[in-house]
Amino acid sequence: MTSNSRTGSSWFVLFIIFLFSVAAPLAQFKVPPVMPILMETFSLSAGKAGLLMSTLALTGLILALPGGLIFQRLGFQATGLIAILAIIAGAAMGALSSDFGMLLTSRFIEGIGLSLTTIVAPAVIAMRFTPQTRGKAMGIWCGSVPMGWLLAFSIAPLLLGRWSWQGVWWLCAIYSLLAALFYFLFVRPVQEVAPSETPGTEHEKLDTRGLTCGLLESLTDRRPGRPGRLESALPLMSAHHDMRMFLLWVPPLRVRR
Repeated sequence: MTSNSRTGSSWFVLFIIFLFSVAAPLAQFKVPPVMPILMETFSLSAGKAGLLMSTLALTGLILALPGGLIFQRLGFQATGLIAILAIIAGAAMGALSSDFGMLLTSRFIEGIGLSLTTIVAPAVIAMRFTPQTRGKAMGIWCGSVPMGWLLAFSIAPLLLGRWSWQGVWWLCAIYSLLAALFYFLFVRPVQEVAPSETPGTEHEKLDTRGLTCGLLESLTDRRPGRPGRLESALPLMSAHHDMRMFLLWVPPLRVRR
């Protein structure tokens, strides 16, 4: 495979990873636009309603480091499929929920997908791009989060009139199913590695000797096609994001109905 053909395929993979990653913020932020309807449907206080957001973030926070071990053992392709299938299952379960407990459980399941997605996507980008193009690719990928927010807040009002809040959940499930299909078909292991590397080692393994050291090494490693130990820092980055979301949405204990 030539350098130009690999670059072209890498940008296409980035497009698929972008679509794949949009599923996570879409699942996470489909709740706020329909929060008043959920509170009325399930007779929720403001504190309980806040659990629908903070629970998902808390799940991602707890699973950030175990998610890195899952990534190490299974590789990016299987881990990515587990992530997107968890979002599909959680969204479908939520749409079928008849009580608050079932809906809250579905948010736990979606949280598993959110945590794994934030680990897998940057790792794939690190493996597919050289240091010269990796920054641009990561910048493009970061747009997947506001894109998911935009879809959740703009499409939800259009669906509420006809399908109520369940329509938003089914939209998330269908979108995630399509993203899973594209991910399975087009995101494949890199066919060639740099001469200094041994195939099947750095690209598929997580170095657990130090998260901070791994991040610093990944930033300073200039060998083409080498992700360094970026995967080592991804669980910590994921935990940082989920901690912010949990602190933002954790329900106040003194809230009364």
